[in-house]
Amino acid sequence: MKLKIQPLCVFYFLSIAVFSSIWTCVGAFLALLIHELAHLLAGYWLGEKAESVEFTPFGGVIRYPFGVSAMKGLRGLAVAGAGPLANYAMLWLLSMPWAKRLPQPFLQQTLFMHAGMLFLNLLPVLPLDGGRMIFCVGYYVFPIAALAKALSLGGMVVGATLIAFGLYGAILWEKLNLSLLLVGGYLIVYAHQNRSALQLENLYALLQERQPDKKAPVSLKLYAAAPEAALLSFVDAIADNRAALFRIGEEWVDEEQVIRALMQNPRAIAAETLEKADNFHENDGKCLQHQPL
Repeated sequence: MKLKIQPLCVFYFLSIAVFSSIWTCVGAFLALLIHELAHLLAGYWLGEKAESVEFTPFGGVIRYPFGVSAMKGLRGLAVAGAGPLANYAMLWLLSMPWAKRLPQPFLQQTLFMHAGMLFLNLLPVLPLDGGRMIFCVGYYVFPIAALAKALSLGGMVVGATLIAFGLYGAILWEKLNLSLLLVGGYLIVYAHQNRSALQLENLYALLQERQPDKKAPVSLKLYAAAPEAALLSFVDAIADNRAALFRIGEEWVDEEQVIRALMQNPRAIAAETLEKADNFHENDGKCLQHQPL
């Protein structure tokens, strides 16, 4: 398993140690570490081994092998909910009488960081754990593309709101809250990235679940797209109960090839590496309009 620490993460914790206190820095680091370890242990307990872990100032990004991170239902809820549950457990433990023996600055800052991570990660938006938990359940009810788009849009709105509060506080009280600006920016950037990744991973899982029985008849949809078309607009056609087959120029491409190409390069084009089309033509001549993701 690869471990990556963003330079901004190092800068963030050093800034806390310099401008706040070493206790605040230690409390923030421990809260982040416990949160991510809970995710990893939950995944490991379910038989899912992570490929890499990337630490950011406000959480970790755990990547599983292709298609494995698309865990839904109770499995997905267990992995996504493990982090906030660990933060809640630490709040309970540190509220017990024995915890009063700890240095008070450390105890107060650790309690504050665990409470902050618990509240933030339970917000029902991507890329936070609350958004992932909703995705695990909503996957069975709503279209993948619409659900991922709504949750990621919510993350961007929350991020923009935090930035606005940070700037408003700087103007009103002449005191800049750098944490609000950084958290807001983090949510906006990662909400956009998580939307595409989560959607494609779950589409791949969908394909694996509906591998047809070779003896059973298969319901198949046929589409044709121009060689200069873009692959992202194929997604709505794939997120269906019937299998899809795409004709790009003179070549035929199946669903799994499309998803794998998108995972490698979401902005690729059909003629070169299978890219994005705005219009599909089904074999009955009906034109299907697809909105960009």
